[in-house]
Amino acid sequence: MDSFYPLPTNQKVVFFFNSAAATLWFCCLCRFLILLPLVGRRFLPGGIADFFHVVSLTPLIGFLLVKSSLHHLRRFVTSDIWSLLNGVRMAWICYGVIFPHPKIAKHTSYSILIFSWCIQYLFHYSYHSFRIKTKSSPHFLFWIQYHIHYITFPMSLISEMILIFLSLGFVKDGSIYEIVLQVCLLSYIPVAYFAWGHLQQRRNIKYIKVMEKRKESANRTDRNVDSGTTSSLPQSTDNVLVKFDAFGVGARNARIFLSQVPSTAKVECKVLTPNSKDEQQIKVTFKDKHVMTIDPTTKNINQMKEYFDAHSRKMAIEASIRE
Repeated sequence: MDSFYPLPTNQKVVFFFNSAAATLWFCCLCRFLILLPLVGRRFLPGGIADFFHVVSLTPLIGFLLVKSSLHHLRRFVTSDIWSLLNGVRMAWICYGVIFPHPKIAKHTSYSILIFSWCIQYLFHYSYHSFRIKTKSSPHFLFWIQYHIHYITFPMSLISEMILIFLSLGFVKDGSIYEIVLQVCLLSYIPVAYFAWGHLQQRRNIKYIKVMEKRKESANRTDRNVDSGTTSSLPQSTDNVLVKFDAFGVGARNARIFLSQVPSTAKVECKVLTPNSKDEQQIKVTFKDKHVMTIDPTTKNINQMKEYFDAHSRKMAIEASIRE
């Protein structure tokens, strides 16, 4: 697969991390599903806690790795802050709340926490593995990535609050750490309110608006086909060269354009890899050897047709004058 979708070194590192993280979370989920019915929730921590706590560090490690590998020149934005805080929160829950007080891990809330985190991050890292490698993803992963928080967010929120509350029974009264735990517990609800708003906003921007644009583009193309505005290119076309990224912005326009090329024209099509140095372009050579080039990522199919039709009309006028 690497030959079809070559990646630069920094993206290879991120792809490897996402794939490894998805595998680790999958193994953690399988281990949980096997051990829970065998040993029960009270003995579950002995068989999974150490592994689960290490795997829970992947969001924090992943944030630092991705930030340094892919976005080292980009300033922090709101989504970066939420990602960083999320990684720190998970590390603190595991090593600041549960690890010092192992008895609280026997509570049902710990099992719920494991299940919710495993489900959430299994799909999260699987989705981003596809995105890094192919610049796309299966639709079901795309949908789950931006909707699974409806299930996992309440589960993890409630289980984390219960575990923090239980840990208060094991810390020294009046200690600084007791105050820290109490403050964190009280702050969970207001912070969760803003976190939920962030997740909803992310869903609206990265899923709903994307799907609306896809639907609008499909409807526009269907209307153009029905009205005949995407009729085939003129017969004066001699050679056609189309270079496009199958997962890029101009892929749809390029495919529609190819379907309109006259059967008499010689067609050469080149599918570019996502990281190819070649630019996407449509190059048409007419029978009078005039060459015209256009970028399919900047024009829609109707604009491209009008662009090439201009020279065809010019050729038709010259031909009528000669006659």
